[in-house]
Amino acid sequence: MQTKTIEEYREIFDFPIYDYYKRVGFDFEIESFDDLADEFMELYDAALPECKLREGTEEFMKRLDSEGYKQSVLTAGRESSVVKEIRDLRLNKYIKKITGLHNNKAESKVILAAKHLNKIKTDAADILFIGDTTHDKIVANEIGCDCVLLAGGHQSIERLKAVNDMVAGGLKDLKKYL
Repeated sequence: MQTKTIEEYREIFDFPIYDYYKRVGFDFEIESFDDLADEFMELYDAALPECKLREGTEEFMKRLDSEGYKQSVLTAGRESSVVKEIRDLRLNKYIKKITGLHNNKAESKVILAAKHLNKIKTDAADILFIGDTTHDKIVANEIGCDCVLLAGGHQSIERLKAVNDMVAGGLKDLKKYL
């Protein structure tokens, strides 16, 4: 399997993850998707302590909190891992609710969105969904809330702009959408 640059990755990454893995050359007749997902999570969890937040993230979240914004997380990641990540990064004081999967398969967040809305007890019209993939725009549309896509994550800014008018190049750009 050929190694991809970050630019190549951002051009091909997509949901569902199963299809993305097939697109980059995995043959699930040879290696099971479940085994691959478990192996990925093992490597991901081991590397996580070395990952850094985007510069200015904590200050940005602190500002939102002080201005009365409620912050929550809807993730296609394993909920228990994300809860731990947020706690380890000391961001749990800003995040009120977290909804994620209970497996390693990074499935669609559309299914989780209704559950998350029930958890946060907020009308979708009052939510600004911030994501970094075209799938996040689909989820926001599905639950009926506005969406800003933040570049620098899983997909290129060009792909994000192709599906959404509100795209922020960074946290400073994100402020104008609040």
